[in-house]
Parts: sequence; C-alpha cells; structure tokens
Amino acid sequence: MRFVSLLCLCLWVAVFGNMAQLSAQDTQRPSQRLTFLDEVYYLGFSGADEAGVLNEYFFHDPAIPSDRRTLENWSKALIIRSYYNSIDAGQLAREQETTVKQAFPDSNVALQVVEGGKDARLRFLVHNNDTPRFHEFNMWRYRKVDNPRDMVISYRFAFRVYSEDRANLIHQLKPVMNSWSQAFFNSSWSYPSFYVDEEAVKALEKEGLTSLQSGDYNGGIQALVQVVNAAPQDPDRHLNLGSILFTYARVLIQSGQEETARGVFESADGLLRKSAGLYATFSPEDPGHAQAWFLVGEIAFHVMEDAQEAIISYQKAIRADGKHAGAKQALAAFQEVRQGR
Repeated sequence: MRFVSLLCLCLWVAVFGNMAQLSAQDTQRPSQRLTFLDEVYYLGFSGADEAGVLNEYFFHDPAIPSDRRTLENWSKALIIRSYYNSIDAGQLAREQETTVKQAFPDSNVALQVVEGGKDARLRFLVHNNDTPRFHEFNMWRYRKVDNPRDMVISYRFAFRVYSEDRANLIHQLKPVMNSWSQAFFNSSWSYPSFYVDEEAVKALEKEGLTSLQSGDYNGGIQALVQVVNAAPQDPDRHLNLGSILFTYARVLIQSGQEETARGVFESADGLLRKSAGLYATFSPEDPGHAQAWFLVGEIAFHVMEDAQEAIISYQKAIRADGKHAGAKQALAAFQEVRQGR
C-alpha cells in the first residue's frame, strides 16, 4: 500500500495492515476535495478495511507546475482516518505519541487530552534525514463520534518543507503556525466529513424532486437544501437548487407574492454565485459555469434592477462559454438600447 510519507508508514501500516483502494461502486464515496483556510485540497488516496476508512487530501505549492505534481512532492496535506470500534480518543492519541517518539526520537510532541478522553490533540515537528530530506509540521486531532459503529475520527494537517535546512521550516512556520493551530483545533470549526454518502444524497434528491412535482414546494426545497449541505463543494447541486429557487420565485410573482419572491430570488442568487465560484475553481469549462452567471445576471436585471451588475454577470457567462445563447442575447439587447434602436 502507498502512503504519503515515511511518517505515515511508521504510524499506520503496523496497525491497519493492507487496505484495499475504494472502488467506484462503494456507496460511501469520498468527497473529492476539501477546503481549509481558503485553500483547496484534492483527494489523492482513499482506502478502507474492516478497521476503518483512510482518505488523504493534498495541496501543492503553486510554484510546482501541474504536470510535475505527484503524491510525493506535496506541501500540505489533510488526512482523515476513521477507527471503528474505538472508544477512547485519548488512548489512540497516546499510542500515536509513542509511535512518533520511537520513529523520530528528536521530535517534541505536545499532547492534550480533554473531555474525559473524547477529544485529544497532538502537535509536533519531525525531521526526515532519509531521501528525500524534509521537515514536517503536524497537527493531529482525535474525536469520539456518537455513531452505531462506536467510532473515533482522526484529522491530521501536515505542512512539509523539502530542505536540509531545519531553520527554513521554522522561518516559514513562524508567521502562520498560531493561525493554523487556532483554525484546526478550534472546537467551533466544522470538521469535514470523511465521505459523501452518495446513495443517501441521491435519495434526498429524488425525494425533493418528487415533492416539487407533486406541488409540495416547501418540502421539495427543504430536501434539496439538505442535499447541498451534504455535498457543500458540488457545483452542480448548488446550480440545481439555485435554478429551482429561481423558477419558484417566478411562480410566486405570478401569484402576486412579490415580497416573498424577492427573498427567494436573493437565496437563489447566493447559491448561483457559490456554484459559479465552485465551477471556476474545479471545472471552469463545465456548461454549468456559464449558466450560473447567466441566471445571476437575470436576477440582477429583472429583480434587483441593477443593469450594470447584470451586464457584468452576462459577460462572465460568455467568458465561461462563448456560445451561451441567453447571455449573448441579453448583451445584444443592452447594446440595442444603448444605440437607441
């Protein structure tokens, strides 16, 4: 089995043995990307066995050309691991502390166990003198989860510098280590789920669409809001819900509920802008990217009566897809008005 570093090999392989790579048929499909401190991490490896699930996400230094990025030259990683049938997060953290000290005797490990062993936190630096040489800063958190499988989940953040100069890592860490630690260990931070349950999400989608088709708009929209919450970085699902709210708001206007409709349009606008942002980050050439900006333009012009914002949005739609008919027609209409036709 491939792991992200010598450190991972030391810490996990003895405990979990070989893990099979997850197949496309697994119903608990890992989320393909996570965001931490406004940076996007992409899934590099996913594995599972009877002991739990392991997902590894990586962020690469933008200075490394995309065609040279590998699973061995990452600069930051988020690694999420579930431990089935585990009761004490503190005990797992103590075992990890021992393993780190055995593998890296010069490491200085800080361990904190709280909530009677339900929450445990590790922070340490390690220095690998083998090839490739690197220095690595790690934050590790274990949390007991109320779950029928009696599960503990560990979340690890690692920052690596490929250098023989230990001072180089310290220099890069000094201005950011406190803010990273606060974000990572802050109990109010919403830790990412280690998988997206596609079957459950699809069932919710089906429930929502069925409700909408039967005329139950509130029930249908509530179900689709849960879909978006379950897959918060899926641009398609944001676009779908935004489009549905857009259509629903038009129905409200036709029934004379203009004030309610305006609030629904505003919700649609937020979802569509989020969708456009996700498309721009993950799949800028997807047709949904242009459609999201087109609908934002429609809301700006027809609802908010903001012609300038509408023009900007239509232009963004055309930049995303030069053949988008709706955006091209809308801009042509603006041009005709300006020319006094």
